[in-house]
Amino acid sequence: AAKQAWTAMLGFPDMRLAALRGLMQTALAQNDRTAALAHAQDAWSSAKTARWAWRALLEDRLSSGDWAAALDLVKTALNRKIVSPIVAERARAALLAASAASLETTHPQQALDFAGQSAKLKAGFVPGAVIAARLLAAEGKTPRAFSLIEQAWRETPHPALWLAYRDLKTAETPPERA
Repeated sequence: AAKQAWTAMLGFPDMRLAALRGLMQTALAQNDRTAALAHAQDAWSSAKTARWAWRALLEDRLSSGDWAAALDLVKTALNRKIVSPIVAERARAALLAASAASLETTHPQQALDFAGQSAKLKAGFVPGAVIAARLLAAEGKTPRAFSLIEQAWRETPHPALWLAYRDLKTAETPPERA
């Protein structure tokens, strides 16, 4: 009955967005993820301010590991002013770092590019800096890796940065490290 009511509301332009949200929630309650995403996509395509649709689509992209599509959604949300620039910047840094992590073993050069973009976008975002430093060190660019970690440390002192820095100085003895 609820589904029929939401579907009937689709015929009224002023109620279309509410109807799509209701249909999405009904589909989710029935574990029909495909239909729920279709309703969210319809709302996202037709309404510039449908934050709930954006969030549903973003969660789907994140759960499936589709980092490029999630990055596009974040950029579009920023353009539509659904998210603040601060939130979008952090999300972009996180998605670039996730992309780098997924490509680190199979496509190290592309992973380095993504990790470098993440570290440049938000210097204090630890995962991006650590991945970029690890990939730079693997290419023999250890001084640049040290510099990247030190810059990130100034922004956000974090144990993972210390561990990455320590791993770059493999010739040190424990007393030298102390």
